[in-house]
Amino acid sequence: MILNGSPREYSKVIDLRNEGECFKACLSFCYFVGGEAPSFFHSQERKYYDGLKFEKRRKDYSLGRYVAKRSIGLFSGEKDLSRIEIKNGVFNQPVVKYGNEQNLQVSISHCEHMGAAIAFQEDHPMGIDIERISSKTAHIIESQIDEEEKKLTRNSERSPDFMLVLLWTSKESLSKTLKTGLTVPLNLFKINKVIDKGEYFISLYENFNQYHTISFALADYICSITSPKNSEFQIDIQAVRDWFGNRTDTYIAL
Repeated sequence: MILNGSPREYSKVIDLRNEGECFKACLSFCYFVGGEAPSFFHSQERKYYDGLKFEKRRKDYSLGRYVAKRSIGLFSGEKDLSRIEIKNGVFNQPVVKYGNEQNLQVSISHCEHMGAAIAFQEDHPMGIDIERISSKTAHIIESQIDEEEKKLTRNSERSPDFMLVLLWTSKESLSKTLKTGLTVPLNLFKINKVIDKGEYFISLYENFNQYHTISFALADYICSITSPKNSEFQIDIQAVRDWFGNRTDTYIAL
């Protein structure tokens, strides 16, 4: 593995509090270029990788596994990422296989060369999604939401493309938290309020008022993280943006 520049990724422990209880999560981002089978693969992951026929699927698989393992490694203290296996569950959700960590879970997202993951305890569910802002993507999203959600995009000071991608990543991150993915009707994830906090946004849901989603921009990407609504935590968004601003130096070439 050849590392060009430093840091190669951004990883950070997040402390969470919910009604007096303390929890931990680990957030990771990376900017990644794939190549030959990486050394951080578990033996079972290598078998799966070797069976993939298309280069894009290989690159996406490597990216997702790398950023997920960085968050899990930080959470567990494991430095040898090849000891961590991430399997696909029956709904294609990531399942962590590592030692006796029976309740350690991870949510993964990637878009082009950008990857994001959050590792967390089973008793504090979370989800993450990241997507690039583009008119093409926004146009597709607009066809999938109802008129009330479209009003949310029109009433914002941000561009319609920005808001449409924000709504989509919020719904994606909620679907990952619930472990349904987008296999259920999209109107179940309807967003009825978006609060602009300046540095970040909070999305609230019509049918899942026990959750909320924090969204923030990373240049031309939107990242959304869903958590229980009563949970309190802080993400140093500016630190992530500072890292991302140097992303041309953070490629990981294998």
